[in-house]
Amino acid sequence: MESEMIVVDNFKDEISTLVKKATVLEIISNADNESAAQIMNDLNSAKKRAEEILEPSAKAKKAATEAHTSLKLMILSPIEAAREIIRRKIGAFSIQETLRREAIAKEAQAKADAEAKKLARKITQNRTQPNMPITAPIITAAPVKIYGASVVDKYSIKVVDFMKLTRAVASGKVPVDAVLPNESWLNATARNRKTVGELLPGVICRREMIAKSTGR
Repeated sequence: MESEMIVVDNFKDEISTLVKKATVLEIISNADNESAAQIMNDLNSAKKRAEEILEPSAKAKKAATEAHTSLKLMILSPIEAAREIIRRKIGAFSIQETLRREAIAKEAQAKADAEAKKLARKITQNRTQPNMPITAPIITAAPVKIYGASVVDKYSIKVVDFMKLTRAVASGKVPVDAVLPNESWLNATARNRKTVGELLPGVICRREMIAKSTGR
């Protein structure tokens, strides 16, 4: 019996340490949650060991029943109380962690919705901008020959969609000089290319026949 009490006294110290750990533990992070799980494992082991210590007493004679009950209250009840403390703290942390994750997900969804609305507004604005007018092919009559004169082609421009032209400049497709509008530059470009129709994005080239004296 004396040796059994020595074992119990030593075990009581271990129980006291576990109970203290369970009582002072605060779970505010995943690391704390892992520590709580380890304490619970230690308490489960302690419970099993306590039951092993109690087992011989439970099988003892009727006269030892009172001692057995006292021993049970001494070493098993504190373990159960500590286990309940840990269970409550783990449960509280799980609730807080769930709320935190739900808040993060809600914030992310709100940002995604805002971006979607912004994109929808941009698409709507683009759709409401005037479209580039359809340019029909320019059909010119055959030049009339005039005695003492010759016919030459003259190229000039007309800006029909300035926003389209400026977007082309912004994207680097067209030199910035085109948005002034620099009609001298555009007319020179028209003369060099000699192309009727769309000269540049937002600019069309027209051809006019001009009579020029030959000096006769």
